[in-house]
Amino acid sequence: MDSYANSATGPGIVWGLPATILWGLLVAVVFVFAHVFGLGLYIGLIEPAVDESRVEQLMTEYQFHGLAISFGMFFALALCLPLVLAAIKLKKGANLRRYLGLRLFTARSFGFWFLIIFGYLLAYDGLAYLLGRAIVPDFSIAIYVSANGSWVLWLAIVLAAPLLEEVLFRGFLFSGLASSITGPVGAVFITSAIWAVIHNQYDYFWMFSIFLIGLALGTVRYKTGSLVLTFVLHALINLGAMTVTAIAVA
Repeated sequence: MDSYANSATGPGIVWGLPATILWGLLVAVVFVFAHVFGLGLYIGLIEPAVDESRVEQLMTEYQFHGLAISFGMFFALALCLPLVLAAIKLKKGANLRRYLGLRLFTARSFGFWFLIIFGYLLAYDGLAYLLGRAIVPDFSIAIYVSANGSWVLWLAIVLAAPLLEEVLFRGFLFSGLASSITGPVGAVFITSAIWAVIHNQYDYFWMFSIFLIGLALGTVRYKTGSLVLTFVLHALINLGAMTVTAIAVA
């Protein structure tokens, strides 16, 4: 545990396991608040004169609207990212760059992991096809159609979501868990499982795919020590998913 924390790619001084969990829970609460606030703001913009008695109905109606989700993601990024950075700054002796793995990567490393991850994605889509399942999940179609393919949705899915999720899961949580009793391997599995669970808008087939992607990204983080690389790969995964969704809708 200590050897990993103090290794060349390790995070150095980090919060212990209990504090890492508590900070993670606090970020989760703020994340939920931000999404609810974003949803309320979107409703206020499209229906400024809405009667208070209809607010709850509209909140339920628009909770899976593409633009409402985008608003929530932007607010979550604006609130949660500073919270994570503040948590690291409050840990005496912690180095922000080491804690989050803010290091560049080589073209060779990128090419290697790109081929592995996107090879897997093609294989999983092939499995979905053989099983008679739609390659694009219904939820993806729904948010894309409801947002009318807006650039706001693209920005939220391709950049905002990967940035926040990587900083939290493969950055803060991974470093705290990997330096604890769970070790790096346990950190990869735990962060991947939690990451998959928060994507419960999908069915189990696609949640399992997200879990496997999480394992791949967690392995990249562990082997390379670069959160920058996991963010780039995550952003490209989401860009590919959005592109396939746009083609399916067209």
